[in-house]
Amino acid sequence: MQLFIVLVALLGLMGCSKTLVTNRYQLMLVEGNQEIAKAKRLEKMILRRVKLSQDKEMTQRLNRVGKKISSVTDQYYNTQGYHWAFYLIENDEEINAFCLAGGKVFVYSGLLNYVQSDDELAIVLGHEIAHALSHHVEEKKSLAKVSKIFKGVLDFMVDLNTQSIPLNTRLEHKLVDGWIKEHILFPHSRTQEYEADHIGLILASKAGYDLDVAVDFWHRLSEEISTQKAYASTHPTPEDRMEKIQAFIITLEQRKI
Repeated sequence: MQLFIVLVALLGLMGCSKTLVTNRYQLMLVEGNQEIAKAKRLEKMILRRVKLSQDKEMTQRLNRVGKKISSVTDQYYNTQGYHWAFYLIENDEEINAFCLAGGKVFVYSGLLNYVQSDDELAIVLGHEIAHALSHHVEEKKSLAKVSKIFKGVLDFMVDLNTQSIPLNTRLEHKLVDGWIKEHILFPHSRTQEYEADHIGLILASKAGYDLDVAVDFWHRLSEEISTQKAYASTHPTPEDRMEKIQAFIITLEQRKI
């Protein structure tokens, strides 16, 4: 762990920045402009592979709320190079949404089945836009690069040990992978989720939406999908998320944001 901290510190000197809203220091070894260019290509590929919803009412609703949230984002923060677009994918089995670098938001129809109002949709879109605004994709890729270097060092140490101590090398390498995920990648992903919740609430509030729906909505949604292994490992527990969201809302109300 100490070795990893040293590596992060050294690389951080070369690529350290702050998030636009929370001013959290983040490792940034990936160029934002490059990721936006990649996202444009990925957007085209996704649109070729998915079926967009033909539900005009829901599509119009998504665009109406999305444009309102993105407009306040442009108004208050530096979003040069961002080009917002909102796509509704027809897939009732998928309860999810995501935002590419540069502002392309994709929402699955399965998620909208749990959205009961424009206010709740604003919470969802604010969260996804916050990921893009905070360059979370670029940050994850940067951390993955550092983790790869760290894994290489640990794997090398494992191989050295096996020369003098009989070990199950394959098992040792798996333990290294598991340790990196459990102690570095997954906790960082949860940090990003908390941050997206926080910033998303700020954006929704600035756009005039009611934040009081946030706790019930996220609780309802989190309980539905927290049983999914991938989701549970990279996202906060419903209890922790609700507690932090409630605290965020109180803070925003006190500051009258």
